[in-house]
Amino acid sequence: MFASLLDPFFNSHLYIQLSPDKVVVRDVRNRIEVSEEAVIVLLVEGSKRTVWGIGRQAADDSIGAQYVRIRPFAHPRSIVSDFHSAELLLKYLVAKLLRRSWFRPSPSIVIHPLADVEGGYTQVELRALEELAVTCGAWKADVWVGRRLSDADVLTHKFSTR
Repeated sequence: MFASLLDPFFNSHLYIQLSPDKVVVRDVRNRIEVSEEAVIVLLVEGSKRTVWGIGRQAADDSIGAQYVRIRPFAHPRSIVSDFHSAELLLKYLVAKLLRRSWFRPSPSIVIHPLADVEGGYTQVELRALEELAVTCGAWKADVWVGRRLSDADVLTHKFSTR
C-alpha cells in the first residue's frame, strides 16, 4: 500500500516499442522519449566485445573488419535475434532516457514487440522480452502484444503475475 501511494511521485513508467528497424523508449509520466535505429556496433578484440556505437551512430556503413554490426531485433522467425546485443541496446536507451540520479527507483516497463513474426510469438520469445526489461532495471515488467498503447493505457496497465 505504501509503495502505491508513493508511485505517482517517484516511479517511472516506461513503454518500450520494438521493431526490427527502430526502438522507442518512452517515459509516459513525463512524456519524454528516446528513439534510435535498432542497430549496435561492437568492437571485437579477441574474445572481448565492447560497444562502439548504438543507433544512428552505428548505422554508418564504413566500419572496419574488427567491428561487427548487429540488428538485435531483425530476424524473419523471431523478435530477438541476439539477446546480448538487445540487452546492451535497451540498457543504453533506458539509461539515456532516465539519466540516473542518486535516488531513482527502478521503473516499471511495458515492452511491446511490433514485428510481424510468422505464426505469432512463442512463450520463449515473450519470456526473453520480459527478461530484457528486467535486465534494464525494471521492478515490474510485462510484454504487451496488440494495439499500440496510449500513455494512459501504460499508466493503468495491470501487470501479470507469474
